[in-house]
Amino acid sequence: MIGIKNNINLFVILVVLIIFIVNCGDNYLVDAAVNTKTKIAVITGGSFDDLGFNAVINEGRVKAQRATEILHFDLFSNVHIDTLNDTIQWCVDEGYTGIISLAVEVATQVRLNAAKFPLVKFLAFGSLATTPNLSWATYNIGIMQYVVGYFAGLMTKTGKIGYIAPGEPLVKNYNANALFVGARRSNETAQVLIYNTGDWIIPDVSVGATDQLIAKDIDFLSNNQDDQSANIQMIKRGYFGLGTNGFPQNRIYGEQIAMGVCHNWTQVFIDFANIVITNSSKSFKFYGEFYNGFLYLDKFGFYVPQVVQQKVQDEIKNLSSVPRAQHPYFCNKYNRELYNLNNSIFGAELPANNCLTNSQFFRLNSDYDGMHWQGFYSVPLTRVDVKHSILYGFTITSGVLIALSLVLLAMIGWFRNAHSIRSASPFFSATIIIGGIMTYIGAIIYALPPSNGSCVAKFWMLAIGYALMVGSLVVKNIRIWMIFDNSELRVVKVTNYQLMPWVAGIVAIMVVLLALMTAPAVGDIKMVQVDWRSEDANDLSKYEYANVCIMGRTASIILYVLLGVFGVLMATGVFVSWKIRTVDIEEFNESKPIANTLYAGLFSIFVIISLMISPQSVNNETTIICSAVLFITTISLGILFLPKFIRIYLYGANTSNVFNRSGKQTRSTATGGKTVSDGNLTQFNDEEGESRAAPATSHDTSSGSIATLERTDSRSMVNRSNSQIITKDQLTISVSNEKPNDDLEMEQP
Repeated sequence: MIGIKNNINLFVILVVLIIFIVNCGDNYLVDAAVNTKTKIAVITGGSFDDLGFNAVINEGRVKAQRATEILHFDLFSNVHIDTLNDTIQWCVDEGYTGIISLAVEVATQVRLNAAKFPLVKFLAFGSLATTPNLSWATYNIGIMQYVVGYFAGLMTKTGKIGYIAPGEPLVKNYNANALFVGARRSNETAQVLIYNTGDWIIPDVSVGATDQLIAKDIDFLSNNQDDQSANIQMIKRGYFGLGTNGFPQNRIYGEQIAMGVCHNWTQVFIDFANIVITNSSKSFKFYGEFYNGFLYLDKFGFYVPQVVQQKVQDEIKNLSSVPRAQHPYFCNKYNRELYNLNNSIFGAELPANNCLTNSQFFRLNSDYDGMHWQGFYSVPLTRVDVKHSILYGFTITSGVLIALSLVLLAMIGWFRNAHSIRSASPFFSATIIIGGIMTYIGAIIYALPPSNGSCVAKFWMLAIGYALMVGSLVVKNIRIWMIFDNSELRVVKVTNYQLMPWVAGIVAIMVVLLALMTAPAVGDIKMVQVDWRSEDANDLSKYEYANVCIMGRTASIILYVLLGVFGVLMATGVFVSWKIRTVDIEEFNESKPIANTLYAGLFSIFVIISLMISPQSVNNETTIICSAVLFITTISLGILFLPKFIRIYLYGANTSNVFNRSGKQTRSTATGGKTVSDGNLTQFNDEEGESRAAPATSHDTSSGSIATLERTDSRSMVNRSNSQIITKDQLTISVSNEKPNDDLEMEQP
């Protein structure tokens, strides 16, 4: 019997366990199926961790998800107004049948999307007319700011309370009026100072506005921003914060929060989720108040006197017992004061009880007496100039180089009769140095802070300076080419006066282009301010601006033409330098120094272009341009003139190298009109600018070769059989090609 009884007990237990497991399994399977099919999207305009409005929305979503056991109660954060429609479309395509978007600024878009997708349930912020698939939720923000103002009026020591809000067109400042009425309810002398920010979440502006209000002696601050940046700044500055955006700030900042008014969206979301789950056509309107639990007080700081805490709680109880339309922020004497100043301000006659309607309150954007609107706060921009180290470095360096150039110019004048200088033409040498000085001045102007004048002057200095330098170099090389590229065996005379018009013509072309480019009616080159949002801003950080030079489209085209002229000039110089690369009369031929100068300049230009392709900061651009200017100019002057003065230093001012063919050098010194020949190079000690050549004949007794130097006038021509004519300035050299012998002994008359 005992065994049978035990078996029966085991059987009963087994049946109970099976029934329990089946029931639990059925419930799990049913719940899982429902929760998987129901998909609700919560869309916020900011981050869920902003410790403000969006954080409260996300908290309500999390609690509602737990209560309704909906698997896909998903959050989509940082969805701005310009991407909301696309986000909603994506959610619908993904099978979401409920969409919540409670940002004030997107209420109209949500309403339009509700009409577009009738099978999807929507919940928006506001209290407009409902539709079968559109519900509305809002709360009494007026009472919230009123209570905060009431508390601040009791606690303030300075009598000044701050308020920060986005302002129009996003929202009018009616909340500041409610704050002021609450403060005056508890403190008849309280004042409210107001700053607008222009956006719901813009921490940089909120923080800056907070600092400005603190400077104006406020000691408590309320705000209508979606984030908590303003209150955080108050705490950082040593003041107590107020929780005014719905999030229980006491959780994060503890006793640094004196008091706060919080939101609880959980029940709103649960009600909406039930509509979505059941696919009900019954939508709703929700209005959050203290009495229905949507609004509630955060913990008071332990330092808040008990009497103050009690007064605040009593005031809330009193308001809860009074119809909302009769609350003090709707009905007060300050409305009458505004009406007496402007009886059209409310759009209708103000009733005897001084009460505004709900719509009149939300359109209120005028200050009561005791409110002080400070305007829209803008973060002060920091001007970005060229760093002092760069400015001083380039201006001092350019100044030193200008001084050295003036010394060089003086040395050209002092040694103008020396063979090395006369062979290079003192006039063109001085022109090149003057051009270099102009480019150095251009570098200084480029490094200085921009102005309308400097924007124009730097183009003139750099363009004219390089025109004088490069033009003179190219023209001098062309002269050498004309002399040595002479297959007709005739005398070639190319004087400075013949070359000057070419250089002047190059400068004239530059002057015409520059005049057009810098004319206000044509080029419109000017100085403007650009900030980090501008298209012309290169590497500017947020809230930085710079003064930059800009030009119109026409000026840009002319600049390209001007650069094209320089390009043609440089290409011509490089080509001519290549053509005369084999000329090896050292002193009378500057082809190699000029070619080296042009090559260095061309190389530098390619480096500059490579560096300037990508946008550069003000400092980088100045460094690149000024460094290039100083390098090209200095290396050019150095290549051209240093060897000449080194030769003068080593061999004296009256020494001349004419031929240098076999590598040996012959040195000639003026000794009573004679020449001294040494090795394979004969040198002459006299190169008069206006003379041509004195007849001189040298015979090589071993080979019979003859080299003849002849004086001719402009009408004469030397024609010798098998001879070659070489002319430098006014010097004509005839070299016999009959049995050439480099050992020439020549006599100067």
